[in-house]
Amino acid sequence: MVRSLLVLITCLALAVGSRADVTLVRDGAPAAVIVIPDSPVQVVEYAAEELQHHVRKASGAELQIVREGDLGDRPDCRVFIGDCAATRAAGINLDALPPEGWVIRAIGGDLFLAGRDRGGYHLYGPIWAGSLWATYELLDEFLGVRWLWPGELGEFVPAAETIAIPDTERSGAPAFLQRSLRSAMALAARRMGDEALESDYYRRAQADERVWLRRMQMGNTVEFTYGHAFGDWWERFGETHPEYFNLLPNGEREPLGHPTQVSMSVAEPGLWEQMVAEWWRRRQDNPNGPVNVNCCENDTAGLCICDRCLAWDVLPPGQTHEERMAQVAHNWATLTPSEFRWHTGLGSVSDRYAKFYLAVQELAREHDPDAMVFGYAYGNYREPPRDTRLNANVIIGYVPALRFPAPAEERRSRREEWRGWADAGARLLLRPNYFLYGHTMPYVFAEEFGREFAFCARNGMIGTDFDSLTGMWATHGPNLYVLGRMHARPTAEPRQVLAEYYAGFGPAAEQVRRYFEYWEARSGEFMAGMSEGGWHAYIPILHELWVPEMFAQAGLLLDEAAEVAAGEPEFAARVEFLAQGLEHARLTAEVSRVFAEERGEDAVARQIDAVARLDRVREELEGTNVANFLLAKWLERRYWDRWPTEELVGKEIVGQLPVQWRLRWDPDEVGRAQGWFDPALDATDWVAVSVESAWEKQAAGEAWRAEHGRDYDGLAWYRVEFEVPEGLRERKVYLLFGAVDEGATVWANGRLIGEHPFVNPDDWTAPFTMEFTDAARFGAENTVVVLVEDRSGAGGVWKPVLLVAE
Repeated sequence: MVRSLLVLITCLALAVGSRADVTLVRDGAPAAVIVIPDSPVQVVEYAAEELQHHVRKASGAELQIVREGDLGDRPDCRVFIGDCAATRAAGINLDALPPEGWVIRAIGGDLFLAGRDRGGYHLYGPIWAGSLWATYELLDEFLGVRWLWPGELGEFVPAAETIAIPDTERSGAPAFLQRSLRSAMALAARRMGDEALESDYYRRAQADERVWLRRMQMGNTVEFTYGHAFGDWWERFGETHPEYFNLLPNGEREPLGHPTQVSMSVAEPGLWEQMVAEWWRRRQDNPNGPVNVNCCENDTAGLCICDRCLAWDVLPPGQTHEERMAQVAHNWATLTPSEFRWHTGLGSVSDRYAKFYLAVQELAREHDPDAMVFGYAYGNYREPPRDTRLNANVIIGYVPALRFPAPAEERRSRREEWRGWADAGARLLLRPNYFLYGHTMPYVFAEEFGREFAFCARNGMIGTDFDSLTGMWATHGPNLYVLGRMHARPTAEPRQVLAEYYAGFGPAAEQVRRYFEYWEARSGEFMAGMSEGGWHAYIPILHELWVPEMFAQAGLLLDEAAEVAAGEPEFAARVEFLAQGLEHARLTAEVSRVFAEERGEDAVARQIDAVARLDRVREELEGTNVANFLLAKWLERRYWDRWPTEELVGKEIVGQLPVQWRLRWDPDEVGRAQGWFDPALDATDWVAVSVESAWEKQAAGEAWRAEHGRDYDGLAWYRVEFEVPEGLRERKVYLLFGAVDEGATVWANGRLIGEHPFVNPDDWTAPFTMEFTDAARFGAENTVVVLVEDRSGAGGVWKPVLLVAE
């Protein structure tokens, strides 16, 4: 029976001819041949290889893959994949299928797996892969194949000496126009630079992940363009078209924080005209590209209080315009503008943004009557509009303010918002941040999430875009399996989906289920501890949430699973995979404890030792998919002084430079010419600053913000005095900086010793060393001066500096 999630294809003509079971393997020997077109697209070749691979893994039999023109007069059963001549001769009209549609049909002892395909790289989402979906449907339904996680160990393929496909006729298409799980592996690698991108670990792990995503039927029927659309607009139009941007309570049209986060004046007709003109130009240059106008606001709330924008708002019953603006003025005067909190006085501005989407769409329809627009439901326009009606060509990316596990009242509220946008006439794309939390820890909420996903699927969801697939496979396994699997089976009962996952552990299925349910029962406690700050801000307190007693209890449950699975290598290996993830999580929590609790002169050495132990385990596990080590390191560098241990080989940490330095702003950029790096310079008027956090978080930065109305971006000079011991005279000495945001130029005793430029996106988090042996004054006071260049966001020497000797 065709599952309810699949679109039934009723327009296919029934082929005339007898039907019979198709035997692929008989008693461990191949009984069929796989046939592909003479000029197949890549996705068809890949589908054939996937069928061949899984049949071989199930039975040991190798089915041959041949081109249709080389088939000859073979007595074997034939499995035709893709747009073969035999497929069309059998009456299967692929042109009648919907985009990405597929069909499975047995005719006259042959089997046909075919669908709407497109040429191009077979693992690229926008490439239609109907024949591949047919192949996966076959493997799923008739061979019982499950893909628990990326890599060979995650392939659960039941053994079968004989594989016979019964007389069948079924067809379908993906449930959603877009199925997307963003790769946090790829994101972290890009942020960490070429070394990460070119590493063998990244290449293998990323390849495994891409295969798993395709097996979970990730892809696109249509290609949308969306995401914060106006990130470069202030740079492009801030001077020439200030009317495009938010009018603030101070009467200025300007960014409050970083220019990429400026809010737009969405009721301004000139803005719509500029957007549509650029969209139409792109459409003409690339007719097969994204189909919609991107109307997604920047990563901020709707902040504009110009008359046009305010006139579009629909106020709640009982509120007057005067009352509303009085609250805005009060908030602006009493709350920190740069934190955007003053905007709460505006209330919901969803009608404003809904009218914006319609206005842009109407203008775009002058070029294309079927023009589509894409906008977000986010921030103070996340609630559905009160009065404004939309249409099916308005796609809303809904960004729910929800973390799992969530109280019932929060889930109810988010469901009402979802239904409200659907009832307003829009089509919805789910773009949540559910899976960002948990870091490498066992953090499980799979069943609750599955119910929420099924609700969205039943209520107008046409696509997904999950930020992100974190890839902590051994500790978040049930979450990630449900996430992937329900894209192909969106209305499935979550417990049944979880039963599939646990079945992959064979005789240990019940023990593994109890292991993850142990963590699921505690995940509410973890969420309470993570309630403050962003999705990674709890990394410094991992050890407070995941305590040793929990790891010990969970370890006992896995010991039971290992005992039951002993003697069955495949299932024992999967249990060991979970055990490796648990130990890795325990060591990560231990590093968190060392950084939080260790004090004294030896604290840095103990921190380095703890990180080194964790890194050694990660190196040993690089051949697995236990966790996403690139993402873990990228996030941990924000909170832990991840000293470059490879640079410390053969070196000794002699001590730590003082935490308190002195700071001087250089907004006119005259310091280098005036010799501010000279140790003889009188620096008594420089202000105090700590090198344990950015300057914005300290008194110096607060004073600048109070005087100038914004955070300081530009050049600033740091200075400190310290002693280099006489006993180091015969050794090489180095300064090891924990991190500088963004770039640094360093002088020791007036002598330039090196530069650390801001090149890669994450260089502001990267430790670095500089030798200053020739400039050092042994047994005497030394002066180090650092010129920091920071052009956006936080800035400064924000992690300690060590004295190292070789």
